[in-house]
Amino acid sequence: MTPSRPIDPVDRFPETSLEFRAQLRALCVMLRTAILPARIDSRRKQRAEKILDGLGLTSTKAVNLFFSQIEGRKAHYGFPLEN
Repeated sequence: MTPSRPIDPVDRFPETSLEFRAQLRALCVMLRTAILPARIDSRRKQRAEKILDGLGLTSTKAVNLFFSQIEGRKAHYGFPLEN
């Protein structure tokens, strides 16, 4: 018996255009996210975004990676930036 996978809400509309399906999938992702307002020095933000751009990352992806490190490491090793 194969494990069942979660139903993708977009699969409920197979007759729709690919563009509409992409927009619907993006909306579903947005509904599972939270907005994190943060005050950051504008020069620091520009410098960091330049570095992130060189790595192929957005600020959002970088924050998500950082939060993942906090979740994954805190329980076993402490805060990700500690020695």
